[in-house]
Amino acid sequence: MRTLQFLILSFIISNHSNGQLNIDSLYGTMKNTIPTENIEISGFKKLTFYNELENTSYQFTVDKKGTIANNDWGSCLIITKMDSIGRPIEKRTFEKGGKLFGADSPPIIKIKYIDLERIEQTDFYNSNLSFVERIEMYYDSIGREIALIGYDKNLKITTKQTTEFIDTENARIKKFYNSKLQLIENDCGVSIWYVRTNQPNGFEVERRYLDKHSNLVDCTHEDPELIFAYNVAKQIENRNEWKMTYYTKKGEIVREFIFKTEE
Repeated sequence: MRTLQFLILSFIISNHSNGQLNIDSLYGTMKNTIPTENIEISGFKKLTFYNELENTSYQFTVDKKGTIANNDWGSCLIITKMDSIGRPIEKRTFEKGGKLFGADSPPIIKIKYIDLERIEQTDFYNSNLSFVERIEMYYDSIGREIALIGYDKNLKITTKQTTEFIDTENARIKKFYNSKLQLIENDCGVSIWYVRTNQPNGFEVERRYLDKHSNLVDCTHEDPELIFAYNVAKQIENRNEWKMTYYTKKGEIVREFIFKTEE
């Protein structure tokens, strides 16, 4: 049965070369098997089927009647191919009519893992298979992201972000660069974030916003009603209560509140 299903799937997908995938036929072939995932979101169901012979998953969106339907983003099917250890290496997104479709991203994504250098390389393609852009993610020896580099269709750098981890402080410093690899400033004049957590992989207890010269920056940042440069949380005695205080770059307090954490 699985071999026959595989042959039917291969036939349906191979005929997509003419630019039209018969999604109803594909769903009709898969729905007689048990989905590996069944999630209900906003009145739709996401049904995922896995074909182990081709190491590929098919995630369909259906309405309450069980009929193929476009979700809120305008797509109804994502086909994901995996490598031998289960990592995605290619994703294709389709709309109900069977054409490749991407609402906020090109519809074809191809991922390459360069394990020796700890790099994840993601290429994006339009429905006509033309190359659009590339994103490279670099990781340290324990799997933390240390750099992100974006490239245009000509493989010229468009943006770069780096993250430096200061393990002795449970902190990280994130920097943002332009295509010329110069530090750039956002609307508030911020180029650098300093973030500290209460423990490794813990919750955030400090954040500082810095310009390209590492000076604190007063701005609204993520809160349009508050002008500040940094915030720090301090534990109240040994309880699971913390006081969060927001400061201007001169050290003036502009807001304080108490929050609790789990024991």
